Amino acid sequence: MPRTVRRPIKKGKSLAERQAARRGISLRGVGISATTEHRYNSAMSTLLPSLELAGSMDDLDPLCEEWIEAQWVAGTPLGIIGDALCGVHFYWPQSKGFLKGSWRLYRNWRRIEVPQRAPPLPRLVCRALISFFLECNEPTMAFLLALGFHTYLRTGEILKLTAQDVALNSQHGVVTIRRSKTGLRFNIDEAVAINDLSLFSLWELCHLERALAPGDLICRRSANAFRQLFYQGIHFFKLDHIGFAPYSIRRGGATHSFQTSQSLESILLRGRWRALGVARLYIEAGQAELSQLQVSPQSQRLLASFNRGLPPQMLP
Repeated sequence: MPRTVRRPIKKGKSLAERQAARRGISLRGVGISATTEHRYNSAMSTLLPSLELAGSMDDLDPLCEEWIEAQWVAGTPLGIIGDALCGVHFYWPQSKGFLKGSWRLYRNWRRIEVPQRAPPLPRLVCRALISFFLECNEPTMAFLLALGFHTYLRTGEILKLTAQDVALNSQHGVVTIRRSKTGLRFNIDEAVAINDLSLFSLWELCHLERALAPGDLICRRSANAFRQLFYQGIHFFKLDHIGFAPYSIRRGGATHSFQTSQSLESILLRGRWRALGVARLYIEAGQAELSQLQVSPQSQRLLASFNRGLPPQMLP
């Protein structure tokens, strides 16, 4: 089977160059990311035994519906159902239009089961965490937290950033996001402006912590270690009960910007959401969740104390 390659390739000027660049690459394989392909395969491994009973395309939908109902009773996460149905369409494009009943069950499931989203990280908490990590001699974690909040980065995007992806000095800055969720669809790298130039001091501390070569990952930890360090900060401020997670950084940054600027269009562009309606629901839900956060007086004193350790213009 042809090797799966998902990185962009340059269009050759001559026939020989084009043939060399395309050698060993499957067009079907580059249709989705490696992570998505893994999810599809994992989900379909539980569905395929049911589909083996199908004698024709008309049998697919009833069998899938029966499987979905069984997964509902078994407590299976909804994401596995969506991945399985998408996997069927990806590997068998001719099945599109034959799973109407199955997709109806999926929509019913999604309508009645509210997802557990990571609550948005308030600016006060984000700044306190930055100050906490600086005190713990973790300037890289402090910078990535500030950058993720300011530019609405997804957790995976934060972890994949290399030194060459950040161009930042005391006058201007930009972060390049390679192989992003949206960029993969259009074979482009995305970029977000860094308007908060107070992040430059944190960026300098990252370089002082260790000599960063252009291709070096900024985060030297594994994804699990990054999350554990984040939760360590949350635990220090006694906020475990709220349910903050690394994805709260992106949600918190977007929600804070909406509260201060009220410009949904600019947030949509900066956050790289494809649909205005989705972004609006995402941000408005974040505002509602922020209003319901309950923080103890002890946590409030800790947060206020650590906020005083940062310049007020950071994350305005």
